[in-house]
This record gives sequence, C-alpha cells and structure tokens, in this order.
Amino acid sequence: MNARATALLTSFLFAGAAWADDQEDDRYNRRARELQPEKADRKESAQDSDSDSDGNDDRDGMRVRWGIAATAGLESVSSGPQTASGAMFGGEARLGLQLNNLLGVYAQTDLSGGTLSANGGSGATGTISVAGMAEITLLNRLFLGAGFGYGILNNPSGPMFEARGGVYPLMGKGDNGIRRHGLMLGVDLRTIFVNGATGLLVTGTLGYEAF
Repeated sequence: MNARATALLTSFLFAGAAWADDQEDDRYNRRARELQPEKADRKESAQDSDSDSDGNDDRDGMRVRWGIAATAGLESVSSGPQTASGAMFGGEARLGLQLNNLLGVYAQTDLSGGTLSANGGSGATGTISVAGMAEITLLNRLFLGAGFGYGILNNPSGPMFEARGGVYPLMGKGDNGIRRHGLMLGVDLRTIFVNGATGLLVTGTLGYEAF
C-alpha cells in the first residue's frame, strides 16, 4: 500500500471515529436533557421534604414547660351561714413537663391577697396554694387542666381542688419546631376545704406560657 492510500485510509478512520464520537455526544446530551426535569423534580421534592420537616406542625417531643401569670378575681369563704367575700389580686407560676403536644403535667403555685368583707366589717387576707396539675392542649390554642393540692386561707389550711382553662391568642414555636410559647388568657378555680369552711377563689389570668 502506497503512502497516498495509507493517508486516505487513515483520514477515513479518523473521520469515522469523529462521527462515532459525535453520535455518542448527541446521545449523551439527549439523555441529559431528558434527565434534567427528573433531577429538578427530585430536588424540588427534597426541598419540600426539608421544608416540611422544618415547619411540620406534627413535630413532637418531651420538653420542660413553664409559665407565669398575673391574677385578679374574687374569693368567697363560707362557714355555715357566715360568708365573707372580696376582691383578690396576685400571681401564679407553673413548672413541669410537656409530655407531648397533647398532655402536660406540672406543679402550680398561687399567691393572692385582698380584702374580705362580712357583716359590715372587712379585713385583709391572703391565700397561698400549691397543686399538682394535668393538662390537655387542643389545636395548639385551647387548654383544660385539673388537679389536687393544698391551700392556706389566711391562717387555716386544707386540701384543695383546682381547675383551669383558657386560650393562647398569640402562639409561636421555638427554633426546634417543637416547643410552643405565647400569650395566655385563662380562668382558674380553686376550692379549699378547711375546718368545716370552704374557700372558693375564682381568678382571671394573663401571662406567658412556654409549653
């Protein structure tokens, strides 16, 4: 084979290889274009998943809960036919565990002071109470709780039943997406039984809750 024929054959071989490479590149580019929407869909799905995991309202877990509130209301102490009543003002505090988004348990203390009037006379009084409470939270906004404890009506003391309920008109979540916190509006009812007398303290509450 002479040099000219060899050169011509070599040119054909290079041209064939180049054409094959071009065909392979075209197939690769077409496949890449076909896969691009799939990759975009997967990426968007992953982003949605991440977003859901960051902001999912169903995230849950045990955490410490606490709250403080100012209180104002009325107290009535009855012993036989005698009843003394008057306005009371004070504060309360709570500390315990939020077991999950629905159920919490905590200890609650209250200190109130005011003036009770009876038979034309009046006198200063104070009420202190401590109770163990269990509470449910519905829709992240409504709460109902009840429990038992011990109360002091100025001087005599005895067992107490307490119930409370209310709403969180302003509520948000912490950085972990689990702990809730916000403004609390509620009503507390305490019934204290002491030496044949019954003390009833009903207060409205305004405070902050982390739960």
